[in-house]
Amino acid sequence: MMLLTVLKATYVKYRSLAIPQFRSLSFVCVLMLNVLISAAQSNGLHFDGTNDFVNFSTSITNLNKADFTIEAWVKTTATSCGIVNCSNGNTSWETGEKVFFLNSQGRPTFVGWGNDFINSSTAVNDGNWHHIAVVWDYSGSGTTGTPYIYVDGVNTTASSNYVANNDNLGTFKLGMPNYWGSEAPNFFSGSLDDVRIWNVARTQTEIQNNKDAELVGNEAGLVGYFKLNEGVANSTNTSTTTTADATSFGNSGTLTNFALSGSTSNWVTGNVNAAASNNANLSALSMSSGTLSPTFASGTTSYSASVSNATSTVTVTPTREQANATIQVRVNGGSYATVTSGNASSNLSLNVGTNTIDVRVTAQDGTTTKTYTITVTRNLQPPGNALRFDGVDDYVNLGTSIPVFGTSNITIMAWVYPTSPNSYGIIFAKDNAGDANSQFRFFISNSRLYMQYNALEEANMVSPVGSIVANRWQHVAFVKNGTTNTLYIDGEVVATTTVSTNMTNNGHPWRIGARGNG
Repeated sequence: MMLLTVLKATYVKYRSLAIPQFRSLSFVCVLMLNVLISAAQSNGLHFDGTNDFVNFSTSITNLNKADFTIEAWVKTTATSCGIVNCSNGNTSWETGEKVFFLNSQGRPTFVGWGNDFINSSTAVNDGNWHHIAVVWDYSGSGTTGTPYIYVDGVNTTASSNYVANNDNLGTFKLGMPNYWGSEAPNFFSGSLDDVRIWNVARTQTEIQNNKDAELVGNEAGLVGYFKLNEGVANSTNTSTTTTADATSFGNSGTLTNFALSGSTSNWVTGNVNAAASNNANLSALSMSSGTLSPTFASGTTSYSASVSNATSTVTVTPTREQANATIQVRVNGGSYATVTSGNASSNLSLNVGTNTIDVRVTAQDGTTTKTYTITVTRNLQPPGNALRFDGVDDYVNLGTSIPVFGTSNITIMAWVYPTSPNSYGIIFAKDNAGDANSQFRFFISNSRLYMQYNALEEANMVSPVGSIVANRWQHVAFVKNGTTNTLYIDGEVVATTTVSTNMTNNGHPWRIGARGNG
């Protein structure tokens, strides 16, 4: 029995070989999201000088018999205060504890209990942003090495008696004092940004070339990297109480005693521009009509969807994965229009046939791009009324008088709207299930279009898997022209073959929707 829900059929005796009036329904929406470049100012963290500090709960790198580099941007007017230290957190200065601090003259200094000092000749407590770095280039044996302190990339090392005598005690912290009266008895007062800890001795050139922009976090020797970009500058950030480690070591820091509101003891505007992102991904993409297939994933760039013939416009809603992305959309070569991330575009008009929506994703770095493609089918609508078949016992009997056999050329066309294209459904047939010698049937099965005729189905044609789609109008056609047989779906050739036999007549009636025996 016929398993199509609705059918429109036309029989024409050799009308033509080509069927130009039936064109493909599918059109391609090429989504190209354009991310405009904008410099991203990073945040920093302000310490109140009373009791604010950040605790990392781990000893990030060896500050004794090993190379190390500590870098930070500082903005302060304070003196005698800790910046980066490694300690057990009590109020005693003990063997193995170490601190990078500003001395009583506001000069960057490094000291370890029993290890002695690395001193700088330049003060940085003028209320402006300064980059400071301490480097210990260990000799590889004994207690000796070469120390350096750099201010804004300049070697300002004044003197040093530092020796590798004692291994670390405790964990790393930001802003903590060392509680020794002549060194750093105070909590840090001011702002910090972009704190970096390395297990290598960075050169002056490396420091100069990289201090002014954020790093990625995967640089060789970088074992702790705290960009301090969390929160919203000078706003209420009471729920933002940790700072991330941008390296793979994941040593995040916990903020302690910060007010996290206002312009002090809070996240504030920093000094280092964030590196331009190379992220050209979308985190979400949807359409106002139709469903994307497969389900959206940022790494998948090709999708398909279908809409009804009544749908003459659609909108797309793209959501950016990178916060500085700007999204623009155009249709059929028209002007681009800006779309706010997470919001629908303006209506995009769909022609019957092929339409192209161009939207390009350009990363913040200005060079990385990505293109998302959606192939959308706007269903055709056949003219006039249609006949619905119940899939049980409905069919139309046309009798036996249609003369199409022998050497006759023939064209059979129909509009079909199958609800179950995987099931066996006759479109047009003149045969009997019990007659193996004279078959003639045009049908759908397994989401494919078939044409079979003559004994034992010797003239057998089939379209590709999936070419017949559920719940969509499609135009199907079979054309016999001499010895060449051709199948069409929506005006496109889907199968062709050459046969040497003529079509054999039989005494069975022509039927729409069923075989000759019902």
